[in-house]
Amino acid sequence: MDKPIFESRSIKQLHSLLQMGNFAVPKLQRAFVWNGLKAAKLLDSVYRGMPIGSLTIWDTSRKNKNLLRHSIHVLPPYEDHNKRIWFVLDGQQRLSVLYQIFEGGERINANHKTVDFDRVVFRVTEGDDNARFQYRKAVVGEWVPVKTILSPYWRTQLGWLTTGQLNRVRRCREALHEYSVPILRVTSEEIDEAR
Repeated sequence: MDKPIFESRSIKQLHSLLQMGNFAVPKLQRAFVWNGLKAAKLLDSVYRGMPIGSLTIWDTSRKNKNLLRHSIHVLPPYEDHNKRIWFVLDGQQRLSVLYQIFEGGERINANHKTVDFDRVVFRVTEGDDNARFQYRKAVVGEWVPVKTILSPYWRTQLGWLTTGQLNRVRRCREALHEYSVPILRVTSEEIDEAR
């Protein structure tokens, strides 16, 4: 086993790596169990610059592909064109939320509950900064879906907001895109060593 590597990636960089199918969930991991309220709380912590914990990644060759979890989960599937597999050993719930807030839509968690990521919203009105993110229905001029904020076309989609509201959206977008997630990456061919 090589010496563990400590690094960090922005949420925007992690989203790109996820879209390329670099990450995988091993069979030993539980399925996605979080709900919308936990997703909103995670984003609130990110927005405030609070630590959300590190990801632990097992970097291994494709020979360990037999350890892939094939049941439904929130992360996109591993793509065979990648030379290495990055198994998520710790942080799958957080990484799943950080991916799905870009994508939106409904997912069924392991408890058979629907999590509608379009209902993870950011408050654009002035007021209590302690309640910036919630899991609720969007409200025109008050609560905006985070998916819309992270969209490349956010300015067009939210052009009807006031200047102050657009500034709050821009700050939210920057905070979510630029937040640095710590990663511990372990390179090994043996799962027992990675554990």
